[in-house]
Amino acid sequence: MPDYKSPGVFHDGVKFGDAAADAHQFTGSVYISGAVYATQHIVDSVTTTVTNLYQQGSTKLGDTADDIHEMTGSFYLSGTFADPNTTGQMFEVRGGMGEEGNPTVAHAPILTVSGTSDGSVTWPMVSVNTTAVGADRSTFRVKAAAANNAVVSVFAVDDGKLFRIVADPDNDCSLQLYNTSNVVKTLIHTNGDTYFNGGDVIIGGTVPNAKLTVTGDVYPGADNAHNLGSDLFRWANVFTGDLHLKNDRGDWTVVEESEYLAITNNKNGKKYKLLMEEVED
Repeated sequence: MPDYKSPGVFHDGVKFGDAAADAHQFTGSVYISGAVYATQHIVDSVTTTVTNLYQQGSTKLGDTADDIHEMTGSFYLSGTFADPNTTGQMFEVRGGMGEEGNPTVAHAPILTVSGTSDGSVTWPMVSVNTTAVGADRSTFRVKAAAANNAVVSVFAVDDGKLFRIVADPDNDCSLQLYNTSNVVKTLIHTNGDTYFNGGDVIIGGTVPNAKLTVTGDVYPGADNAHNLGSDLFRWANVFTGDLHLKNDRGDWTVVEESEYLAITNNKNGKKYKLLMEEVED
């Protein structure tokens, strides 16, 4: 192999090698002003590649939709945040729905992240970290292109739906949680009906005593303006300690004593004993 050590400038095109097995070694820096083209694969599965590759400016990989680019190992991106509504995204993926490795087949993801999770550690498959602060700085942003599109979906191994966030023009947005039978058991709408149908609901605790268990006080949204039940939908029984009755005219408290009932007028503090007569069965 000839050994050229002196600086030189090549004009009118230069061809290196005439066979696929030819090897060309460059020691030091190589500066190229212009485009670099390849008519076939540059490396194969057994060829040693460069240790580090630095690229300034924009880089385009491929020129047709069926081009495939494979990266083995770690892939790092570093840069500054740019407005996603303009230009300058640090990393952007564009394309149509296509089968993995074959974009002409529909119903497959644009971007797929595959790997094996080590059960002995807690590292996630995908991690997104940010130090951006402000009123509208999203760590992770997904935008639906049309109404009723699932903005985010999480599936189980058997393709059963687990979790979805859906853009809905009638209800603004909805959060949907599924069971293992692909049935929505929890549905939260930002401007529509919301329901929980997956079991008991506990507020202020972790142990349920009934369908709805509340540890703490429950208040209506306004004083003397909302009902507990109605004449058509009544509670069967009401279990309470002392009973407090108050409206625009009176203010009374009913207290259960051991042998009788007493009622106190909260306006003047007077207490009265209710006279009761025993009724034989």
